[in-house]
This record gives sequence, C-alpha cells and structure tokens, in this order.
Amino acid sequence: GLTRQTCRFNLLDMANFGGADHVLPFFEAVHRAPLSIPYYTRVVRESALSAGGSAGALTMLTAQRMGAGVRRNLLGDPNQTELDASKEPDALVNAVEAVHRTAGEPMTPVQRAALVRRVAQVPSAVAQPAAFLLLVEMKALRWRERAFGRLSGHDLNALFLKLLKPEVLTGGELDEEVVRLMAAVDLRYLLVGAIDLALAVDRAAEILGASRSADFASVEIETPLGWICLGGNGRDTYAAKRPYLLIVDVGGDDVYHGGGAT
Repeated sequence: GLTRQTCRFNLLDMANFGGADHVLPFFEAVHRAPLSIPYYTRVVRESALSAGGSAGALTMLTAQRMGAGVRRNLLGDPNQTELDASKEPDALVNAVEAVHRTAGEPMTPVQRAALVRRVAQVPSAVAQPAAFLLLVEMKALRWRERAFGRLSGHDLNALFLKLLKPEVLTGGELDEEVVRLMAAVDLRYLLVGAIDLALAVDRAAEILGASRSADFASVEIETPLGWICLGGNGRDTYAAKRPYLLIVDVGGDDVYHGGGAT
C-alpha cells in the first residue's frame, strides 16, 4: 500500500528512539527518500571515479561525504604562495630553515652552510617540489595545531597510538578519552591542512613527472620535526623506526618499512 510519497521512514517516529552525535548527512538523506538510493549510489560512484586521479579531489570528496565539506581550490590554488617560494634560489635550504623555525629551533649559520653543501647535488627538478612540499607541510601543521587547540595539556602522541589499536574501534564500549577527542577536535581545520597537503602532492607529482632528473646520490637531512629523505635511482631503504617528515624518491628498487604518519 505504499506510494512513492509514503515509502520513507518517518523522521518524527525515528526521533523517539533518540539521536546520535556523529550521524552523517547521508543517513538522513537516504531515510527521507529511500527510493533515491540508486541515484545517490550513482552520484558517489561517478564522483569518486572522476576524482580518482587526484589526491586533493578525493580528499575534498571524502570531506563532503563526512559532512565537513571544505573546498580549498574554489578561488584558485591555496598553495600558490608556497609554490612561488619554491621557485626562488636556495628554495630547499630556505624550506628546511622554515622547518627549524616552526619547531622553535632556528638553524645556526654553521648548520645552514653545511646544509647548502649537502643539497648542492640535488637536481632542481627534485629540490623544487621537495621545497614546495615542506612549505605546505609547515602550513598544514599550523592548521593541525588549530584543530587540536582545545586539547592543550593532553598527550596527543599517546592518543594517536591508542587510535591505532583495533579494539578501540571494534571491541566493546568506545574509550572515553577517544570520545572526548572526537568532541574536541575541529574536523574542518584538520581537513583544511589535509586537503592542502593532498593538493600539494598532486602538484609535486606533476612537476616530478614532467622532468625526469638525472640520477643523484640520496640525501638525508635531519630536522627537529623528522627526517627529510631525497632518494635517487639507487636502492634506498626507509626504516620503520625513523620519523619521516618528507620522502621524495625518484626511482630504484626501494624498500619501505615505514613512512606514514599524521
């Protein structure tokens, strides 16, 4: 006896069972109009397929589906300032200096001189996108600090390690500390940094792909925020225990034991 107009969940009836803090907009949409589910499915599929070649587009699409949509490239490239800076002379050295300043540990003249010598062998086709990514990373870090601004005094590293444990998501009651974390984090701020980084990865891949550089000896640079590793065409190994800030590797039979982080 249902019609197209009545074949839906009554949201007033559903309200009698209580709500939830983390329900996605999709949930209400498909309950208001269940017969539209095939249409919604096509939209999600086609959107994902069209965005599939871009880390930035996929990240923005995911943000929309999470109910925290952030469109960073509506009015141009949000990373244009960093891109322009990466084309300046000594851009890679300047970017590493920016990492030290962000960490509150400025480089000494002696450290800078040693860095200039070390990166001299890096081809510009690698140095420029590496500098670009580092500068965007520092911007993303500031967005992450804003996102976690209400969690001052918490051990964020311990919280992150807790989130990696499967039982937090699959077993029993959700950990109360995790619940407070979910309520305190500004997800949109976090996504702004993530989207800027993803868009920067897209651009860096374009730059690296358009200019295949000659081989060079791999360069490793330690910073207060982690290691920068620029790998040539040789066989490079990236250890699991080492904290990486950036890895740019142009080729070779490499071994990755780690590399991902927040």
